[in-house]
Amino acid sequence: MKKQITTTFALLGLVFTINAQQSTTQDEPSTTKSVTNISILSPAITHEVAVRKNQTVFLAGALEGVTQVVERGNNTPKTFDAFFGITPVVTVDYRNYYNFAKRQRKNKNINNNSGNYVALRARVLFDPIIKDKQFPDYNNGLALGGVWGIQRVYRSGIYLGLSLGAGFLIGDIKPQLVSMGDFHLGFNIGSSNKKK
Repeated sequence: MKKQITTTFALLGLVFTINAQQSTTQDEPSTTKSVTNISILSPAITHEVAVRKNQTVFLAGALEGVTQVVERGNNTPKTFDAFFGITPVVTVDYRNYYNFAKRQRKNKNINNNSGNYVALRARVLFDPIIKDKQFPDYNNGLALGGVWGIQRVYRSGIYLGLSLGAGFLIGDIKPQLVSMGDFHLGFNIGSSNKKK
């Protein structure tokens, strides 16, 4: 648990350092300087800060559902038990938006970083805070990987984010391959204007 807390604070420190330096590194109007959204489908709050023309640092704190399926004994045929829990997750992306120019040529919205991206992603997974009584040991820890995603913030304020990818979890129990994707649906609650 101490490892996750230390990692979380290190990732937050990185985001705030970049945020403090953004006025000197953000010199073109392609990305919105900062965008804050709230997701209601998978409860989360997200904040994104522009660091270069088409690059941002994205931070999300979320609650996610987790399931574990465990084989029950050595029965034939095999039987399984499924367990459900809810766990806090902190996500940090370094995003590169690759289709802003194409969207602008087609007169599509790029405000609030509405575009497609590829990203390096780090996720800190904590122990479930809500779980079945007999929930098995959960492999929490630090996951590192890559994702492809889309983000849209519509003029109505509706926020949509979808990402797909995989990574490697260095966990308390054992290292393993994990999904790094997520889905957000909610509202834009704040953004700063682009630099002119």
